[in-house]
Amino acid sequence: MAEMIEKVNFTDFTQSNSTIYLPLDKVTSSGVQPWENLQHPGYWYREATKHLMARRALALAIPEEDRSPPGSSPASQIASRVYTYDTYLCPQPHEENPLPGRTGVDHASLIIDVLNKAITEFQARGQHRLVQELLFQCGKEHMKREAWDDALRILRALWQKMTYRNEGWWVVVEEIAWTLRKAAAKVGDGGTVVAVDWELLHTCFARQSNWHYNIEKSLDGLNTVKVKPAIVLHAEEVQSFLTASYAFEKSEGKVGEHSLSQLAIKSSALASSTPVTISEIRVEFTGSMKPILLRHEINTESSETVKAGVLFRKTSLVDESTAKKGHDPEDPPTRHTLTSYEDLTFSPGQVKAFEFVNLLREAGDAKALKVTFSIASELFDFDYVHSFDRPSFPEMWYGEGGMKKKIVRARPSSIHVLPKPPKLELRILEFQEQYYTNELISLRLEVKNGEETDSVVDLEARLLGENIPSNIVLRRLDKMNSPSDTESEEDDHELSLGTIASGSSITVEMIISSTDLPAVYDLSLKASYNLVTDLETPISQAMSAQLSIFNPFEANYDFSPRIHPDSWPSFFTHEEPLETSQDGQDNDREAFGLAQKWCLTTRFASFATEDVIVEDIDVDILGLQGAIKCSTKRLTTIPEGGIRISPNELEEAQFDTFTQKYSLDDRGTATLDLSLVIRWRRNKDGSTTNTCIVPVPRLLVSSSEPRVLAAVTYSSTIPSMIHFDVTIENPSHHFLSFAITMDPSEQFAFSGVKQSTLQLVPLSRRTVKFRLLPTARGEWIGPITCVIRDRYFQKVLKIAPTEGMKSDKEGLLIWVPSDEEF
Repeated sequence: MAEMIEKVNFTDFTQSNSTIYLPLDKVTSSGVQPWENLQHPGYWYREATKHLMARRALALAIPEEDRSPPGSSPASQIASRVYTYDTYLCPQPHEENPLPGRTGVDHASLIIDVLNKAITEFQARGQHRLVQELLFQCGKEHMKREAWDDALRILRALWQKMTYRNEGWWVVVEEIAWTLRKAAAKVGDGGTVVAVDWELLHTCFARQSNWHYNIEKSLDGLNTVKVKPAIVLHAEEVQSFLTASYAFEKSEGKVGEHSLSQLAIKSSALASSTPVTISEIRVEFTGSMKPILLRHEINTESSETVKAGVLFRKTSLVDESTAKKGHDPEDPPTRHTLTSYEDLTFSPGQVKAFEFVNLLREAGDAKALKVTFSIASELFDFDYVHSFDRPSFPEMWYGEGGMKKKIVRARPSSIHVLPKPPKLELRILEFQEQYYTNELISLRLEVKNGEETDSVVDLEARLLGENIPSNIVLRRLDKMNSPSDTESEEDDHELSLGTIASGSSITVEMIISSTDLPAVYDLSLKASYNLVTDLETPISQAMSAQLSIFNPFEANYDFSPRIHPDSWPSFFTHEEPLETSQDGQDNDREAFGLAQKWCLTTRFASFATEDVIVEDIDVDILGLQGAIKCSTKRLTTIPEGGIRISPNELEEAQFDTFTQKYSLDDRGTATLDLSLVIRWRRNKDGSTTNTCIVPVPRLLVSSSEPRVLAAVTYSSTIPSMIHFDVTIENPSHHFLSFAITMDPSEQFAFSGVKQSTLQLVPLSRRTVKFRLLPTARGEWIGPITCVIRDRYFQKVLKIAPTEGMKSDKEGLLIWVPSDEEF
């Protein structure tokens, strides 16, 4: 049936692993039980195993005379078998259950194969209880075949991961455990034998009359165990008869104080079992608390107490490493183990409570993490690890005379250690409100020891934030009390200050590398120190400050064309080499293309909160696109000593920019990538010069479109006369024709063409000159309505103003100086 369902390949079974059976339609589903629906193949494989087991039972019931092969039996007996046995889908009796020494049907192998198929189907659908049941059957079938290794592999995995233990099905857990122990004993797996015996000591399992229940005798008589096993068990893997809890008397304490704590251990072993002796018990903590180690030592006083009672012991802990080696104040504190000796024999039903005195050494949260019970015998080494995360029995606080009280705190196994109030002072000297990009930040920190005794101090500095500077250096400015010259700098952000006398102070310089981007960082300073009278108790003092880093300058830009003084090459007589040398930098090559001139006007303002001195300003060429050569020249002069700029004050600087294409035939667009470089310093004596780099937007400097430039000059011979020149540039390979129209105005009289046509050959420029006689002085005149129109496209070209001019919506405006300026 299972194979038939697989061959039909129902989509509900193949596409979804959550489908257990196929329900009937609504008409016929009334009154139908779930097991009457069509189940998935795993169900039918499971049913097949039942039939195979029934078949094996029938086969085992065949008498020996019917199991003989046909050649060795009388003819009458063979004839009677025909009517006695039904061999439909089965072989003859001598093959079904052959005599010893002969081959036949291996029923166990058939059952195991079908069980494995059923396990696969049930596991795919998440039916874990059925999977565990079938795995147990599979393990027992292997044992019937005496395949002990296969049985151990299956049963050990089932024993470790089965859900019956968490659900309290102790009868099933016990049956699996005894079966696993038998297989492990056959294979010689001593570790599994000891682990199972440890769990079977619990009172939740039934007592077997023929068993010793002594963990130390688990491997007695097992000759198959060849190597001394080492076993490690955890609480979540077994139902251990030994459980433990750890509790602190108080939920809070302070560094340097003592805190009481108790370790309670309860034995839930069977009443008839032998008392268990633990070689040592180790308690681990999180935080700064030292581990506790209890070693077994026979105590005659405690052996007289009642077995089922509560034994309370006040335990004195000793740091063995300190006791043996002596305490040297110069040695750094280390994390040793606190040790004591107690009677660690636990009788069934007994509770032992050990009370400790813990010294709180470091602030923070401390928690009892786990306890490890270790048994070291001649036949095996055993460790059982119990975690305190989930309490296994009610947590109590025990006292002398049988006194006990319930602990009502949520987490009694943890304690919050408050820091000891530090008297070490940290103070930043001359801290600035703002720091700036590309500035090396230097801070001075004063460390003052306010403790009553000398202190050994370590200083640590960290920056928190995004894109923090790459380097932080701490160094002492006072070398008088430095331990050695080589210990002044241990790390980029850590510094050992050595011993600071009581009431003394040390000044430390902290240098933070510059950053290119504005940001806000949190500066965290921490001084970790120990008093020379108590080097094992660390104390810390911390402070924080906010470093605000801004751009000291912001700028806007105006990029306008100018008329290049050099003449353009002739389109008809121009020559340039066919191959150009690529040696050196591209900007050093000789250029043969069109030369153009531009003016970059930058207006920059100081965003600092104090006056700054600008010592120099320049423009750097970052990149050139479009096979072009470029150079710049600063027009603004910087006085000696720099320019003093107040906050939000606006300054202006101009730069001439000269560009030229490498080839006259190159008509492609070219762009410039520039940056404004401002060298400045704070308005203080001894301040260092910093470099601020302000980005400039990408500039378009070359195009094949014609352009019109206007320029003005003032006559040196005729007062108040202005020369107004209009230059038309044709950088294309086409002949262009332009119509020029100059309209009169009431603000000036002019001489020159009023209306004309201008022809331009390729790669050429022409200048049309006008002379203006203004009627006003000391003001802007205009607008000057000069129209340049492309006669072919009927497009009006915009005239770009140069020095002494500006434009508005209606046209160009020209500045007319006063009579004194003329």
